[in-house]
Amino acid sequence: MSKRLRNILSQYTWDLAIGDYSESIIRTGKIPGNLHVVKNPYPSKWFADPFFLSADNENCQLLVEEFDSDVKRGRIARLLIDRIDYTIKECKIVLELDTHLSFPVIYRVGDEIFVHPENSASGKSYIYRYDMLQDKLVDPILLVDEPLTDAIIRNEKGLYRLYATKITQNAGPLLYSYQSKSLLEPYIKDKDIDFGQRTARMAGAFIDNYDGIIRPAQDCRHDYGEGVIFYNGCTVISELRPWGLYEGLHTFNTYQGLFVIDLKRYDYPRTHKLLKRIKTMLR
Repeated sequence: MSKRLRNILSQYTWDLAIGDYSESIIRTGKIPGNLHVVKNPYPSKWFADPFFLSADNENCQLLVEEFDSDVKRGRIARLLIDRIDYTIKECKIVLELDTHLSFPVIYRVGDEIFVHPENSASGKSYIYRYDMLQDKLVDPILLVDEPLTDAIIRNEKGLYRLYATKITQNAGPLLYSYQSKSLLEPYIKDKDIDFGQRTARMAGAFIDNYDGIIRPAQDCRHDYGEGVIFYNGCTVISELRPWGLYEGLHTFNTYQGLFVIDLKRYDYPRTHKLLKRIKTMLR
């Protein structure tokens, strides 16, 4: 197969989808009720790594990784989505750097909002203040001087713990833990947690659920971002898998009774599935 044909068949996009959250999703790995796939009016863009900024009955706002084929690197965007027809009404870039950005985790402290995007390409991990008047991420603070991927911070009994993978193990078995006395102060390496398989990378914020603290993790056992695994500690509760013509799902977040996911689909999904099946058989 020619390189050009391989490139054509490997082209993909990510769809966002929003639904009503239920703890049964964690318990069973199945999505009940209606799921609304967000309509994307931008031909050259796709969006992934969604986190809720706000939500009401009419609209919701997400911070996402925006990837524009004309720019060819990730930027952090704010999306305004109509909850009547689930169409993107507005896309505003709130952070753009010379290096790739993704996974914009949101933290609310009083009236202020802080956003901690992944920027492992820079070799450092910064958190930003979201200036709502400017609609920009500003005032970067260095948290860890390492190339972290998909970091999530959790307040555990007054101590802030940051959980992340590193660029050398970004889809591997090791989850690295760092700690700090403050959300906005530098974090110090604490310990490594070995999951024994490629399921360490975070897939969203921790969820306080019916039976404890749930960690959404990316299933990268065979390929990057194949699905989401829900862990309680090191115990698997369930797995959320893509369906139909979708072949990837690597973010799960909740907010005020809603959840949001991202779904990967190839431009030629049936052909890609067939080639993947043949490749698996030949291993």
